[in-house]
Amino acid sequence: MKTPHNIKEVVKSHLCIGCGLCTIDKETQGIQLSHKNDCLVPKNVKVSDTSLANIICPGKGYDIKGTGENLFANEAKYSLQLDYINSLYASHSLNDEVLENASSGGVITQLLLYLLDKKIVDYVSVTQFVCDSKGVHTRTFLTSEKKEILKAQGSKYCPVNFDTLLDDLHQKSGRVAIMATPCVIAGFRKIQIHQPNYINEEKSDENGNYCLYETPTNLIGRKSGSLHVTIW
Repeated sequence: MKTPHNIKEVVKSHLCIGCGLCTIDKETQGIQLSHKNDCLVPKNVKVSDTSLANIICPGKGYDIKGTGENLFANEAKYSLQLDYINSLYASHSLNDEVLENASSGGVITQLLLYLLDKKIVDYVSVTQFVCDSKGVHTRTFLTSEKKEILKAQGSKYCPVNFDTLLDDLHQKSGRVAIMATPCVIAGFRKIQIHQPNYINEEKSDENGNYCLYETPTNLIGRKSGSLHVTIW
């Protein structure tokens, strides 16, 4: 499969992840459900090659190693499979309320609660399932409320769109933590570069949550030894 060069080729090649970040560009005319792609795709895929939507689309791929070098090269060890690593830890929440409905030890939930409690950020992004006239789908938004974070617990094994989060990021003031998969984080970083007034770099703290289908735990274990890092 050749590398797609624009959104039309991304959708045609079934590489669209349904993130909705392209809707920051009005050329896309929003997003719509595609049963063929089994996710939300841009309503208009025939956008100009120089459009912001084409520039930021994670489905086209991105320079993973180059981005890692710019962000972490001076402070971390490099692994082809895991990118730049400072250290590896196996952990879980110690909060019974979090653990009650936790996935993977409630690590992400506890991290978001910690960031708010210590006033490191003003808002965090969460993704919840919604059941309405459109059927069952996801909604991602900013919140500072513990109840919304707990309601969002659990892995979402489906395409997650971030178009509503984009609106929140543009409208709310304060420091935020964005939680998403690495490919979506790459899209947000491209927005910061190419549309800096939309998401100010000082405003956001991005956290990538590995997809373990691509990064199995036994691989992490093997790499922890070769990189001289310890899993606690």
